[in-house]
Amino acid sequence: AALTAQIAAMQPPINSFSRKAIKVALSDAGLLDAFEATVSDPLDSAGKMALISWEEDDAFTKDSAVMVLTFSRMKLTDKQISDLFLAAASL
Repeated sequence: AALTAQIAAMQPPINSFSRKAIKVALSDAGLLDAFEATVSDPLDSAGKMALISWEEDDAFTKDSAVMVLTFSRMKLTDKQISDLFLAAASL
């Protein structure tokens, strides 16, 4: 167990997540429908680009434009966002 913990500590942090991992994390948090409704209602050119990214990109980072813009519009806290990405990292 101690060796496993040491190896895990040596691993670089996961910075990129698959669309599936993000969707599962959002679903488990009860936020998938709200996220998809928010990203599907582009209010401006930035929102349109976020929608295209959500539909077309295969991987996302915490600071991806689609994530930052949509989480901001959903008014998620930093803790909620961190918890989502921790959940995605565990998949």
